[in-house]
Amino acid sequence: MMRRSLFEKSGKIPVRRPPASGPYLESGWTDYQHQLHNCGFVNGYPLPLIFVDHMEDTRSVHHIPSPEHEEYKLAMRGQGLADYTNKFYVTGGKNLLANGTIEVLKNEPAPKTLLMDELTLFIPLAGRAELWPQLSDFLERQTLARDRIKLILLDTSQNEIFSKQVKHWLADCDYSDVRVICEQVGRAGLADQPRREVTPAVQKSMAQIYNRLRQIVETEFVWILEDDILPPDDVCERLLAHFTDSVASVAAPYKSRFGARYVAWDQTGKNFTTRGQGLRSVGGNGFGCVVIRSEAISKFKFDPTKDCDRQFYEVFSRGKSASLVDWSCESHHGLLAEFRSAASEAAHNKNTSIEEPSIA
Repeated sequence: MMRRSLFEKSGKIPVRRPPASGPYLESGWTDYQHQLHNCGFVNGYPLPLIFVDHMEDTRSVHHIPSPEHEEYKLAMRGQGLADYTNKFYVTGGKNLLANGTIEVLKNEPAPKTLLMDELTLFIPLAGRAELWPQLSDFLERQTLARDRIKLILLDTSQNEIFSKQVKHWLADCDYSDVRVICEQVGRAGLADQPRREVTPAVQKSMAQIYNRLRQIVETEFVWILEDDILPPDDVCERLLAHFTDSVASVAAPYKSRFGARYVAWDQTGKNFTTRGQGLRSVGGNGFGCVVIRSEAISKFKFDPTKDCDRQFYEVFSRGKSASLVDWSCESHHGLLAEFRSAASEAAHNKNTSIEEPSIA
């Protein structure tokens, strides 16, 4: 088992062809491990060793005949697997340890390796054409390295013109790993209906969106960014920097569409009405702009009769994992009146310069 990102950077494991006089197929795995070691990574085998059943070994009940390994098998006959392992590996390892020629891993926290990790950026698109220019400009400006990002756009707009506009941007963007998924999760335009009047339908649609995310996320972290939230350009790096083993999510705060409170609440469930400072532990927050451990999302099944964010953090609040908000990353909510008017004007100006994309 190894990190996929490391394997992709290091290349394929070489396999050498056997020399004319040699009986074996020689694997380049050992050389590959040396290459990883020279790059500063720790790799090898744990002690005590974990025994596995090797199907090319005649001692295995699942043995499969393999002519090219016949000489090896003959040499192994008469030796039990545990005895052989203890003699040549465990005893040898202890000798190396006694001689000081083997590195011992100390019981210390491993250094952070977040810079190597890939991250899923998940954006549900409701078809808000007037806000898309703001969002697409942010995607071009945001500072997290593109090769770390798996970008997934879930287009629920059911609007062919809007979908073409998104695909037109994708054709020229510099994100190398992009997926666009088109799904119908409710009637078109539902996201911008008077929220209090359509709450049950919105809850059902949002549960479908985030249950879809559960099925497709593969990276260690997922960054959720809703299409009406505009955060600082370096928001993801700043949120990632706060993760420790005890932290499950870190969010950027933003105001509710109703303007009087933030979509973040304390441990009693009460929303914050005034802006906080620094990093704060919270009872939960909205999914507008948040980085979450993917393991937490993938194990959680969203109930279509409840608010997704509330039910998610209600479960988290019972455990030991912390949920944090970084107030220095406060983000704009595009559905607030003062922001939306500016966004509408920007959308108009940008749309007038977009040529109709050709569709193969």
